[in-house]
Amino acid sequence: MCMRIKGVVISHDYAPSQITLVRLVCKQWSCPSCGPQNAVNWRAYLLKTFNDRYRDEQWCFFTITAAPSMKTAVEQIKNLQNVWKRLYDRLRRRYGKKNTLYVRMFEPGELKGRFHMHFLMNSGRAYDQHAYPISDLLSEMRHPECKWLRKACAALKGGWRVHIRRVWEAETKTTNVGLVVGYLVKYIGKNMASFPFPKYQRRIQCSREIGSPPRTKVSTGTWEMTREISRSWLSLTERPMLDLTVGQRVTLESFEGEFYYPPIRFYGGGGEDEEGED
Repeated sequence: MCMRIKGVVISHDYAPSQITLVRLVCKQWSCPSCGPQNAVNWRAYLLKTFNDRYRDEQWCFFTITAAPSMKTAVEQIKNLQNVWKRLYDRLRRRYGKKNTLYVRMFEPGELKGRFHMHFLMNSGRAYDQHAYPISDLLSEMRHPECKWLRKACAALKGGWRVHIRRVWEAETKTTNVGLVVGYLVKYIGKNMASFPFPKYQRRIQCSREIGSPPRTKVSTGTWEMTREISRSWLSLTERPMLDLTVGQRVTLESFEGEFYYPPIRFYGGGGEDEEGED
């Protein structure tokens, strides 16, 4: 349960027989409650989006590393972000606008914890045009596109350790939506909230065409936002009130001896945003 909510919204007509209350949770990846839910939302969104709109695209999975001179996690993530800002322009010139749709995210690496940036990009057709035989990891590293990426990242003051893998079944050279999304969801989980992150830096980012999960769900009824409700306000209502977030009816006992609901302990640290939601 989120312990740093930002207030509540109340509806008198969502359900005719009751007043409905929903808590405004923080939605931060670092939250023990909201972080896992963010991962669930992203997995569902990407699977549906790729299944509905990008089933016929050809994808490559890229990995680049931070510069060796970057020591801390925050320095490494900032370095990768700075490299990306200029690398993306080069990728668009190389592959064309239509072939640079992407989803990207960060991961601490196994080697001394050095951070990687992973991104999926629909540049598979350009990769295949080389007709370069792929049999193992070494041949992937020697692929012309991987060599180009290595030089580009080094020129942009990033790490020289890079990798490009064509997303397809090794034997049949075919792909499917489940395989593509599988390359992403393995990195969308608990470990995304387990390392320090620069303020306002998004953990997952997509090109505009792919988008991101909606921030709010479309719902029926009219909703009013407030910070909390008072004991006196509850005593004047003629209909029962249901806290839809926890699935419980709100009674005087729900106030835990305080004058307002939800109790103050659920607002801890909820006044400021420490990071982006995505």
